[in-house]
Amino acid sequence: MILLGGSILVSAQSAASDPWSRVPAAPTGCYFDAGDIGRFDAASATLTTDYDRQKKINDDLAQQFEHLDMNVKMQRMQAFMMKDPQKAMQVMQAMQAGATTMTSQVHTSSAEGPKLDEELTGIRARYKTEVQGLLKPFDEKAAAFAKAHTQLGEAGPYFPSKADETQWTAMMHERNTAYEKICGNWWGASGPVQGWLTKYRTFLAKEAQSYEANDGIILVQMQIMESPSGGYRSVYAMEAVRKYLEKARKVIEDRPDPGLTTGWLR
Repeated sequence: MILLGGSILVSAQSAASDPWSRVPAAPTGCYFDAGDIGRFDAASATLTTDYDRQKKINDDLAQQFEHLDMNVKMQRMQAFMMKDPQKAMQVMQAMQAGATTMTSQVHTSSAEGPKLDEELTGIRARYKTEVQGLLKPFDEKAAAFAKAHTQLGEAGPYFPSKADETQWTAMMHERNTAYEKICGNWWGASGPVQGWLTKYRTFLAKEAQSYEANDGIILVQMQIMESPSGGYRSVYAMEAVRKYLEKARKVIEDRPDPGLTTGWLR
């Protein structure tokens, strides 16, 4: 950010409050897990609450700055420049660098973001095609068997015969064994899903870091104008994490259930 008073870096984002630390680890399991979804939803809900609170603080402080009389702004800027011309020059250079960084990042984001989205669409389509093709024969066979051997009870269909239930379990085991042979190719630590999530996270983090330069400039302006600046923090990182959580949640929903259910591949 920008150097002010006593060579202290003015930062709108504290490392101690890094929102990326709240992101759950991406699951590597083969099957849909409501617990995984719950962890991502909980992290998203907490982050949204913090984001809304910080955004209001930032907006209130920015409004106070904007409502300063223009003559007062000019006087205070002039006083700051006369008091320490060298530091004022550093501020101006930093502001210019921040603007240049943001412009460059906007161009990068506008190109890289859609490419990542396109890449994910391809990964999900290939995964669903392979898994659907693999499991379709098993699921059709199991569905026909269930239709012929189950009865409808208060809690839903059930197998009145223990032998039929055992046979059904064996069919599900055969189905899942076939799927688990290819699962690691997609969901393993070195698979395309984990690889894409890592790239997407890196992209969002770098994008947010560049945009945070603008918040540093705003904070410096507030200090130059002697406006209240306590509590101002960048929300770009929180926005980036919210995007990641939303996208990652959709991705982990692609995994099939460990048994035949309606709409098993959402």
